[in-house]
Amino acid sequence: MNLPRFGVKRPVSTLMLFLGIFLLGVVSYFHLPLDMMPEITLPSISVITTYPGASPEDVEERVSKVIENAVSTVPNIEKVSSLSQESLSVVRLKFTWGTNLGDAANDIRDKLDFVKKELPEGAEEPVVFKFDISEMPILMVTAQAGENYSRLYKLVDKKVAEPLKRVPGVGTVWIQGGLKREIKVWVDRDKLSAYKLTIEDVADALQRENVTLPAGNLKSGLSDYLIRIPGEFKKVEEINNIIVSVKNGKPVYLKSIARVEDAYKEQTRRIHVEGKKGLVVIVQKQSGANTVAVSQKVRAKLKEISKDLPPDVKIGVMRDTAQFIISSLRNLATTLFWGSILVSIIVILFLGNVRGSFIILITLPFSLIFSFIFLYLNNYTLNWISLSSLVIALGMVVDGAIVVLESIYRKRESGGEIKEAAEAGAGEVGMAVMASYFTTIAIFIPLIFSKGIVGIMFRQMAWVIIVVLVGSLLVALTLSPMLASRILPRVPSRRPWVKRMESRYERILNISLSFPGRTLAIIFFFLLASFALFPFIKKEFFPRVDQGWVQAFVRLPVGTRVEETEKVMEKIEKIAAREVPEKEKTCSRVQGNPRKDSTAPWAGKRVLISAC
Repeated sequence: MNLPRFGVKRPVSTLMLFLGIFLLGVVSYFHLPLDMMPEITLPSISVITTYPGASPEDVEERVSKVIENAVSTVPNIEKVSSLSQESLSVVRLKFTWGTNLGDAANDIRDKLDFVKKELPEGAEEPVVFKFDISEMPILMVTAQAGENYSRLYKLVDKKVAEPLKRVPGVGTVWIQGGLKREIKVWVDRDKLSAYKLTIEDVADALQRENVTLPAGNLKSGLSDYLIRIPGEFKKVEEINNIIVSVKNGKPVYLKSIARVEDAYKEQTRRIHVEGKKGLVVIVQKQSGANTVAVSQKVRAKLKEISKDLPPDVKIGVMRDTAQFIISSLRNLATTLFWGSILVSIIVILFLGNVRGSFIILITLPFSLIFSFIFLYLNNYTLNWISLSSLVIALGMVVDGAIVVLESIYRKRESGGEIKEAAEAGAGEVGMAVMASYFTTIAIFIPLIFSKGIVGIMFRQMAWVIIVVLVGSLLVALTLSPMLASRILPRVPSRRPWVKRMESRYERILNISLSFPGRTLAIIFFFLLASFALFPFIKKEFFPRVDQGWVQAFVRLPVGTRVEETEKVMEKIEKIAAREVPEKEKTCSRVQGNPRKDSTAPWAGKRVLISAC
């Protein structure tokens, strides 16, 4: 089909076609989710095993090496490494890019089933953990209280964490810091010895009495009732009155040999918010959920929750990755807007005609709108890569329309009728314009077939640029000739300064053609010089980004008490408050020795200071 002829002969159909595409693009744009980067799943799986009380040497010999030998035969593994520390083994498996991690995780579980009997008796069940960047925490919510601090953890757990877990898109919510309730039994060693009892006797009695048992069923009339005997402790007094043993026909009650205290767990992690005791709620989104959408829903939920909390309980957002995403995309959108303005100004200056400039500039929105439809249909997000692709393609989309309009100008100057000039001018350069666009498209095609993280990051960029260029080509060969045939009744005269530029270019061109050897020598000199400077250019995978927050880590000697570490944290907080006046919020955390619920690679105590 002759596209310029179709555009000129059927202006209404052409206009309706592009208006329909434009409408679809606008609808697609408002349905596109926002995110920082394309979804990336690192090809890495960790097997985490807890072996309570074991030394690092025992963990390495009896757990890590056993698991390494078992999982090393899983397909597509590039590297196997392990970390063995007190009570904890972490075996990391790195796979080749493109490996289906779901299938790989199933293979690992199958291998682990065969070696479970070889693990030591005290070791717990190995946990297979897939690391996914899309499942990283997106929100850090802080909570602090005055007189209600002792029950802050319970308040936040019931009234904040539980409602947040029900927000669509939220995967996991967990709490760090605060006081957790714990019933402590302080056994008197002398009394225990007098009754000839052991700690195991006390533990068995507590376990035996604190249980709810099923008791069958009871049929009555038309109904059949299930019966259970509740036996779990409700009050401290009930624990005091349990019978540990019977000596000489007399029961030995727990209160006779021990003291029961309703207290709190020992704090191995302490949180300060703005210099006061508090806690942190970490919100993690589900895999595949959109960061910005989930963050907005969580923030709306927090506003509702805050109304039902005691007056001294303050809820705030310490860190929100969605805000950085929105700010970054807004900056890119601003760059795209000003780029469009500059392109428009340059086109108007060189053409010197408002109607001709309009024909070329209309290419911009109609070409870019194709990309929004493509992104929506392929379930992509509007992110750094996609917006950067639009910025890159911005200067290329008007090239075809400029060449077509220039050809129409020449046909019109020859005295042809405007419709014939539009059809003939566009048709004459159609193949040249197509060849120009396809050579540019060919540059980005290899990125589509790239593998690894390069393919994940830049495949979307290649597709967006290709779609935009194809859309620009269709606009240049159909919409531009149609508009020229309708709103360009005469050919504008060239501006004097444009004529002077053309004459100077003509002189430079004549000199280059007169001395082809020297011209080629100069070109190759600059080409080689650019290659020579390449080794001196700094290289990095991502440019440095300022997200508006700073983390500082302070590690103290192994064995330092948490209380002493907290004093160091308080001193650092005072320094930060005095020396960093531009800070908005501060959150500090004291982390103790790793427990079985932690995979932290440090030993001893440390202080973490976050400020934004």
